[in-house]
Amino acid sequence: MAKHIDVLLLVNAMMGQLISGVATRIFIVSLPTIAAALNADILSVSWALISYQLAGICLSVLFGRLGDIHGRYPIYGAGFVIMTITSFLCGVAPSVGWLIVFRLMQGIGAAMIASATRVLAMEAMPEGAEGRANGFMTMSFHGGLLLGPPLGGLVIDLLNWRWIFFLLVPFGVAGIVLTAMRWSLAFGDSALPSSTVGSQGQPASATAAAPVATTRITTHTQTIRRRQCRDGFFGRGTSGAGGRPASGSLMGCPSNGLPGRWARVSVP
Repeated sequence: MAKHIDVLLLVNAMMGQLISGVATRIFIVSLPTIAAALNADILSVSWALISYQLAGICLSVLFGRLGDIHGRYPIYGAGFVIMTITSFLCGVAPSVGWLIVFRLMQGIGAAMIASATRVLAMEAMPEGAEGRANGFMTMSFHGGLLLGPPLGGLVIDLLNWRWIFFLLVPFGVAGIVLTAMRWSLAFGDSALPSSTVGSQGQPASATAAAPVATTRITTHTQTIRRRQCRDGFFGRGTSGAGGRPASGSLMGCPSNGLPGRWARVSVP
């Protein structure tokens, strides 16, 4: 966990939430205009909205799991790439059928982004600031939801409906650039002296060898101790007075001949 705020990573995560919110709502106000332009009815065009939301609902958990396995930066960056490309394709869609397909693909990109944004925000914040990180994510997403409808209406009045999708392309490009910058920094940090220098400035090999050596010594000592207690109890060790086995308690062991924590451990 970061000890200070990773501004680049936090801004990158907020950008993902912002573009997801804008892409969700900017389309709604343009439904009648798109239906008239593509010679379709409102019901047909509404499937372009439904397909986007279905993709996000169904695939977010899947991409979250893939991010856990393969890393979040590739999934997150690929989501921005898909969002950027499909936003352009939605803008040039020749028919309502193609618009529905491209919006479905755009929803896949949105699901990839949404699966990683909150986790990346938590990584960007100091330990104990997880609530603040979630607050930034909620603020960004709902800011996009609030910004989408008026922005879409303004674009339709000044230009045409296709530009509501073209407008998302700069957001996507900004997300790609931020993700690439942060990924390169993370990759560079992982390749630096952490593999060669220990926590006290010692070589990492020496730092790693010390706990291993300590563990081996402790294990060997415990093995000898168990055998001494066992031998004292079963009579193979030092004999006491009159040829009797030395008492476990005289050897520093409990009366049953084995230390309490080893009493049920089989000794080779």
